Amino acid sequence: MGIRVNTTFTGMAGGPWYNSLAFTGTTLANAQDAADAVLTFWTSVCAYMKCGGTATVEPEVTIYSDATGEATGVFNTTPSTPISIPSGSGMLPTATQLLMRLRTGVFAGGREIRGRIFVPALDESANDSGRPNSGIITPMALALTTLISDTDSVLAVYSKKAGTTAVVNGGSVWNEWAQLRTRRDN
Repeated sequence: MGIRVNTTFTGMAGGPWYNSLAFTGTTLANAQDAADAVLTFWTSVCAYMKCGGTATVEPEVTIYSDATGEATGVFNTTPSTPISIPSGSGMLPTATQLLMRLRTGVFAGGREIRGRIFVPALDESANDSGRPNSGIITPMALALTTLISDTDSVLAVYSKKAGTTAVVNGGSVWNEWAQLRTRRDN
């Protein structure tokens, strides 16, 4: 079993947008710690976004089955105040996003179980000749490291194919822009 913390981004074109992060844990205390870690993560990251909306870490943390990935229950955590995302002109296209790569070191079927976090709505000032600049990569890498190394929660990646949840042991910010296919048309 694992738990899943969902974040909903609202108030911007093409929204709402969703993010779901997996963690290990089977108790309400684990769920609250994971929700708190996600709130800290998105608070850091949203400071660099420029869409004028809000990000809400949902208080309902889903319990899921490793075997199927299906929800088996829910923990109700303490609701947090939505994060205000600054407005700005010159936002990159919604499909152009920063990619954070999650590594587990766990292999199934000859392949490492890996995860990704996409960061949308970044300002054009983060762009350097078609690539993310160090002014965005450095703070995003710090936010990712803080999330991974949080002592109260354990970030994980769920693999539906392998039917397992693998603990994240490292991560990096890609030095190229990525596209989240579901946002290409927005």
